Amino acid sequence: MRISTKLPITIAALALVSIIATSVLALIRGEEALEQAAFDKLVAVQQSRTHEINGYLRNIKEDIQNMAENGMVVTSALDFQYTFEFTKGGLTKLRELFVEKNPHPEGERHKFLKSGRSKYSKTHAEYHPILAKFLERRGYNDLYLVDANGNVVYSTFKGSDYATNLIEGQRKDSNLADVFRAIRDNPKPGFVTLSDFQPYGPSKGAPASFIGAAMLDGDNFLGAFIAQMPVARTNEIMQNAAGMGETGESFLVGSDFLMRTDSRFSQDPTIRGCVKTPQSV
Repeated sequence: MRISTKLPITIAALALVSIIATSVLALIRGEEALEQAAFDKLVAVQQSRTHEINGYLRNIKEDIQNMAENGMVVTSALDFQYTFEFTKGGLTKLRELFVEKNPHPEGERHKFLKSGRSKYSKTHAEYHPILAKFLERRGYNDLYLVDANGNVVYSTFKGSDYATNLIEGQRKDSNLADVFRAIRDNPKPGFVTLSDFQPYGPSKGAPASFIGAAMLDGDNFLGAFIAQMPVARTNEIMQNAAGMGETGESFLVGSDFLMRTDSRFSQDPTIRGCVKTPQSV
């Protein structure tokens, strides 16, 4: 083939190679740009979820602190403690009155207002509707008033942790007891403590977390106001599918690399690997 013929072919071949190379580079850069855009979107979602969760936890902390310092709550705690001290049979009698004689099944015991004519029962009838309404509005799973000696003198739902002692009783090794001991050992204004999620017997073994603060009269430690953390709100925040597409999801992870919120793709609890709810313990 003469050079006059080879030259146009060579030029055409080089042009084709140049076009292919340019197209490949453009494709690679386009993919990198898409990857970067997707990464930036995930970072934005992460920052948004983090901001929302932190704001929610701040609100919960202020909520608990305000309740522990509320005059009505402190008065109710003192009245519960006083009438408990004069209840013959102590914790056993409280369980008889509001658990054994409760006409409502477990999970609905909060509907029972008064049992008998004891002073404790009258105190319960006076304050329980107020505390139950607070629980309902805030979405907590349960509320507890614990005296300075660790006696759970009030619980909204009257589970198996009601009328027990958190220092020596059946729940002394629970994270509810951990929260009480932390409060007892730091009896000062503004101190609010939160436990990690742990399997909890009274919640049928499902993971539970507790948050509480001290009730004080000056420097005198009166007891603890404690709430069982609501899981629904944190799940609602983290399960928001905005920006996640059909298959993406966000969830909280602890230092043990286990989840602290439930997966939006699972019908069963997934907090701390609890894919199935254990039996009560």
